[in-house]
Amino acid sequence: MSMVTELGDFLDLRHEQRIAIVNQAHSKHLLERDGSLEQDYQAREKALLQGIDAKRARLTERGVVHTLQEVAMKYRLADTLPYANPLEHMAHRLSQFDDTHIVSDFDCSMTYEKDNTERNYLMPNVPGSEHLEQHFLDYGRDNFARPFIEHIQPYLKSHPELFHEGGRNAVVLRKGVVEFFTSLARKQTQRTILSANFKPFIEGGLYDTPLRYDKGLRIIAITHDDISSKDKDTALKLLAAENPNNAIIYIGDGASDMKAAIAFKHHAIAGIFAFKDSDFDRELSTQEPPIPHLTYTDFNEIGIQLQQAQYLAQQLRHRAA
Repeated sequence: MSMVTELGDFLDLRHEQRIAIVNQAHSKHLLERDGSLEQDYQAREKALLQGIDAKRARLTERGVVHTLQEVAMKYRLADTLPYANPLEHMAHRLSQFDDTHIVSDFDCSMTYEKDNTERNYLMPNVPGSEHLEQHFLDYGRDNFARPFIEHIQPYLKSHPELFHEGGRNAVVLRKGVVEFFTSLARKQTQRTILSANFKPFIEGGLYDTPLRYDKGLRIIAITHDDISSKDKDTALKLLAAENPNNAIIYIGDGASDMKAAIAFKHHAIAGIFAFKDSDFDRELSTQEPPIPHLTYTDFNEIGIQLQQAQYLAQQLRHRAA
């Protein structure tokens, strides 16, 4: 951000105008930089990747391995029961646990864009996102750490408020999101947002809603020194190990959410809600064998189906008692 201070005080401008100025200055910086930063870039990239490796290493700890084996045993027991539809399958799995843990992706799973187009809503609202997206177009999305360091990390560290304001400016929550999470809070159901977006952006997106005040809503997302939330398979398994009495239900929409399908295949989570006709829905359906899942178009539908599954699970527990 210091690189734009010579442009003067622009805090009275609209958010999109401030981001445009920052991006302009960032473009100038990219043109003028030399190789002197390379060693610093490499050190920061190494630190981020070590953070991901450290989370994965936790999955090999004896206590975590033992806990996840016990969780998997419950799911395998539930899977021996015949089921007529994905709702029954979810109910069988929920019946093996004391309670539920809802874990939801954020972008497009909980949100939609104001103009209802495919335009990336981060680009006009997050500093450096324009350059990050161009990098992805040019080179693909396999390597996130290096372009993140070059285009996002400095701003996310020094001025997270720009990301927060971007979330307030850009995010529109899907129908029923607030009511759904409010109901979970009232029932004291464990609830988490697991996202590869930037944490202050998500916090900004929730800021003008009652969810801003939900102290029990955990947000696991990208910060300036941690990008491990992109590895959702590992994140979900660690969440399962943290509270093995709660069956995890995952909510997602995109092909990137297929990491959650890996956790499902490894018997770490109970079930999945996929946005109807999304890439995630199609990918789950075309797996061999297909992965049982429920679909939704708004969070009211999730609430209704989850309540039905929990009711069936309760009946199963009573029969087994």
